[in-house]
Amino acid sequence: MAKQILNEVISDDPFHLITSPDELQHVTHVITPLDLYFAEQKAFDGFSGHLGVRMGTDQDLSVFLPVMAKFELIDIHYQHFTDGRGHSLARLLREAYHFQGVLRASGDVFKDTVFYLKRCGFNSFLVKESETLEHALQGFKVFSESYQGAVDEIPLFRRRLQTA
Repeated sequence: MAKQILNEVISDDPFHLITSPDELQHVTHVITPLDLYFAEQKAFDGFSGHLGVRMGTDQDLSVFLPVMAKFELIDIHYQHFTDGRGHSLARLLREAYHFQGVLRASGDVFKDTVFYLKRCGFNSFLVKESETLEHALQGFKVFSESYQGAVDEIPLFRRRLQTA
């Protein structure tokens, strides 16, 4: 079984990325590309397992929002780590649209990116092939404090104001 980082712990990843609805009968946890979901929506509507979706960093959320509640995992796939649109999608999904499920970053994900991805709302990570999960875990501890607001916590300057 593949491995993931989930809530800063290495764990088994029960989800399988599929390329055809024919694969639905063989697995209980699937991730489907969003385009495939829309093309074969009837097949997915009859699926009784755990459903996740993969989208690119360029995804228009207005197309996705009407069906968002059907998914317990949203995987935002980064072609390149410098593409910040995925960070924006994650914050919107968490803060504006209140997605409570697993929010995964996949693709070009490695140690130097996980701290910032977590601050945007991601709680699951599939790292690129050249990275180990153990090495990527170290990225969560690079900084002890954050001065800017984010999804994850109250920033230091606000905590100081509250205690003053």
